[in-house]
Amino acid sequence: MVETKMLDINEDSITGEVIVRNAGCTDARLRELMLALVQHLHAFVRQAKVTTAEWDATLLFLEEVGRHSDASRSEFRLFSDALGVSSLVHLLNGSSGVPTAGVRDTLPINEARQWVELCDLEDTKCFVSGTVKGAEGERIPGAELVILPVDARGLVGVATPNVMPLGIVRCDAHGRFGFCVPPPKPFAFPADGPVARMLRALNRHAWRAAHLHLQIWAQGYVPLDSRVFRSDCEHLSSDASFSLRSHEIADWTLHAPGVAPDGSRMTQPFYTLDRDFVLVRAPAARASPPLPFPSTSQEKSS
Repeated sequence: MVETKMLDINEDSITGEVIVRNAGCTDARLRELMLALVQHLHAFVRQAKVTTAEWDATLLFLEEVGRHSDASRSEFRLFSDALGVSSLVHLLNGSSGVPTAGVRDTLPINEARQWVELCDLEDTKCFVSGTVKGAEGERIPGAELVILPVDARGLVGVATPNVMPLGIVRCDAHGRFGFCVPPPKPFAFPADGPVARMLRALNRHAWRAAHLHLQIWAQGYVPLDSRVFRSDCEHLSSDASFSLRSHEIADWTLHAPGVAPDGSRMTQPFYTLDRDFVLVRAPAARASPPLPFPSTSQEKSS
C-alpha cells in the first residue's frame, strides 16, 4: 500500500505548499520566476482580500483579452502597456537610448547621403536626419534604422508577419542617415477591447503620445529600440503606456513651403527633425537563455 502524505491546506499553508511542489524544477531561472510570482500573487490576494466574485471577474477579463488577441492585434500587450509593466521591463533592461549632444554635421545633408522616401504622395512630409554613433563618439557606418509603424493594435515592435516596417534605412560611410516620413499623430487603444474598458473604469484615457518608433542595428553593438516623441503633443504627460522619457522628446520643426533638406521644392508646409542616436558595444557572445516554458516544437522533439 502506497503511503500518502496528509495535507491540510489552509490560507496560511497554501503558498508554501505551491512553492514546495515547484521546487523540483531543474531550470533555475524558471524556478526563480515562479517563486517570485507565487509569493507576490498570493500576497496580493491576501492584502486586497480578493473575493471569489472578483477573482472570477478577473479570469473572465483575461479570457476576453485573449479572445481579442490575434495575429493583427495584441490585446495582452496593450494590457501590459496600460499597467506600466512593458515600460518597467524596458527600463530595468536599459532598452531606452540616450541621444548624444554632440556637434551636428556642417555639410548639407543632401550631399552626404541618399534620402529614403517613406511617404505617400498626399502625406505631409517630415524630413528626419541625424547620425548613429558609438558611446565613445565613433561614427557607425552602415548602421540600419528600422522605421516601425505606430498604431493602436499593440503590435508595434513585435516580430510577426503582420507587422512590416515602414522601411529600413542604412547609414552612409560617416554614420549619417536621412529619411522622410509622415509626421506622427496621437492614437488610442482600440475602444472595443477589454483594456479600453478597464481604462474607462479607472477614469483614464487610452491615448498614446505622437511618436516615431525606430530600431537601430549595427554589427558589434547592442540593438537599440528608441522612440522620438513630438514636443507639441497634448498627451506627453499622460501617455497611456507610461513609455515616455524626457530625453526622447524632440521638436518637430514646421517650415513654410520652400526648399526641403533633400533639395526638393515643397509647395506645402513640411517638418524637419534632427536626431542622433548612440549605440553601446555588445558584450562577448554568449548562448541565449532558454525560454521560460518549452515551445510546442521543443516538447515534440524531446
